[in-house]
Amino acid sequence: MRNGIGSRNGMGIENRYALSLFMKAAVSSFAKNFSVNKVFNTLKSIGVSVSRKTLYNFQKILEDVGLVFFLRKYDKSVRKVEMTLPKVYLVDNGIYRFMEGKKDYERLLEGLVFQEFVKSELEPNREVFYWEKGGEVDFVIKKDDKVKQLIQVTYASSRGEIEEREIESLIKAGRELKCDDLLIVTWDYEEQFEVSRWRARFLPLWKWALGLIPV
Repeated sequence: MRNGIGSRNGMGIENRYALSLFMKAAVSSFAKNFSVNKVFNTLKSIGVSVSRKTLYNFQKILEDVGLVFFLRKYDKSVRKVEMTLPKVYLVDNGIYRFMEGKKDYERLLEGLVFQEFVKSELEPNREVFYWEKGGEVDFVIKKDDKVKQLIQVTYASSRGEIEEREIESLIKAGRELKCDDLLIVTWDYEEQFEVSRWRARFLPLWKWALGLIPV
């Protein structure tokens, strides 16, 4: 860490142990909600003295060097977006595999979808968000102040492997955000379906990625 994040940002970070714990907490929250306050309380409970301000600085460092992305919840108000609890995504799934030693295929697939957005030059927290309101949609794609597409991600190879709550949340978000382009990215399952007059598509990751263009 001495010649890595700290020196690269010219901050001369002294509390490298706290930074390493913060990084681990962020990686552990891959594709999940992340709370700086929760990390602060955890570090305090194990005797690590560090301020909330320092932890927020750590968060900014990880974003600035492009290792970690903190994706915000969609809201029409920019101010409210900044106040939402972010979800964590990584520049490469290998970071999660290396640090956590896990093969959580659901999270890894979601991470791949997010990474494709970045490669396609969609800007997180300006064009890409998540949605949560009595249900969750993994990604909201916005263009010209309008929601263009809603995307769920699920590691599935058949219709029976897809939980109904995934579809229900997608339709609920479609109603609220007035968006009828509904997509579920799967591992290798493809189909079009209609529920309550709402049409949506299941599309395998590889086919979706091939057709992805900047929006």
